[in-house]
Amino acid sequence: MPRPTPLLAVTNGLLNLTQRRRDPEALWRRLLDDCEREFGLVPEGPEAEALRQLLNAMYDEPGLSAMGRFSAEHSQVGPRLRNVAQVDAQHRAEPAIGAEPIEDPIFILGLPRTATTVTHRLLAAAEGCRGPLMAELVSTRTHYEDWKKESKGIEKVIKMMYRYEPYFKDIHPLSAFEPEETFFAEVATRFFMGSAPLPGYRKWIDGADAVPWYEYLKRVLQVLQYGRPRRRWVLKQPAHLWHLPEIFKVFPTATIVWCHRDPVTAFGSTCSMNEATWRMHLKPEAVDLHELGDLWLDLLVEGIETARTARAGLPRERIVDVPYHWLTTDPYSTIPALFERLDVPWGPASERSLDEHFAKRDTTRRHEYEAAAYGKGHDQITEAFGDYVQMVHGFNAAPPAWIRGALR
Repeated sequence: MPRPTPLLAVTNGLLNLTQRRRDPEALWRRLLDDCEREFGLVPEGPEAEALRQLLNAMYDEPGLSAMGRFSAEHSQVGPRLRNVAQVDAQHRAEPAIGAEPIEDPIFILGLPRTATTVTHRLLAAAEGCRGPLMAELVSTRTHYEDWKKESKGIEKVIKMMYRYEPYFKDIHPLSAFEPEETFFAEVATRFFMGSAPLPGYRKWIDGADAVPWYEYLKRVLQVLQYGRPRRRWVLKQPAHLWHLPEIFKVFPTATIVWCHRDPVTAFGSTCSMNEATWRMHLKPEAVDLHELGDLWLDLLVEGIETARTARAGLPRERIVDVPYHWLTTDPYSTIPALFERLDVPWGPASERSLDEHFAKRDTTRRHEYEAAAYGKGHDQITEAFGDYVQMVHGFNAAPPAWIRGALR
């Protein structure tokens, strides 16, 4: 179960003694000034506004701890705003970056804990493909003067996070040197509510236009691609569920890989992951597991329904349904078939990647969770997801056509 180490309580105590509680608007102006000094410009537009909304929402959270305030400045908002300025500065200095074509990207999405990570890692390692590395998403450049030194800085941050909450390493291991979720470059996402409830932020994001956020993601990819061999981008973030129309507006040749799993299992695992991050950002008395369960059941159902509604108006051939059941019960048939369906080469290197994944797979079940801990029973979760449950069970019983021909 998620339980921070005593180091977190000690750090919160020290921060409470030494941390001057900033007015969020004053802090925002200082962050803008820092960007202007370093990059010669002040971030503005929808990307900056999205981050300002996040900063205000975090400071409005009554249960936010001293560590939560520190994270808002130094992890959630500050580095992202700096990267917006860095990306914009590079586009201004070299206009040719904006002409880089982002062709046929693959977007992997679905409920959290549905094998999106392994699907992403295997596809990103394929010949002719590429996934953005975590360090590249945090600090995006056309080239790096000292890649190892800068990446090691991010590795230190990851190791410190594990010192506060070791359980998180079992849930979602991170590495600066591995392909990671676009989350780490994003300026707006409902998954920021993985750190705290943020009701004001949810109200804001529900009414905001997401197209500029995907245009910014495109600019990030253009910077990373500029001056390098062009490869097919493989991008992953469960929260892309909310934004299929925006993805196709900005990336009209995209293909969606939608991973499906029994939502009862996915819900419990998601809550367990978010419990770990809530405990890192909120005061202990502010962590209400039933509130967490209410919020995330509502969010996950909303994401599924939003995506299912949107897909009805999108090209059918551009959305590939991938059932978790077949990925895990017969991966040596299903995964090569997925590569073929996506027109991604399958060869000895991909076979080795698959072998390595299953050789390293943890079978000790250190990530344990129960939906009941978050105030939700099986029937309640099933009812909330409606006929999506039957849709997933249908895939398990009769897989999509692209899988059927490959099964042993």
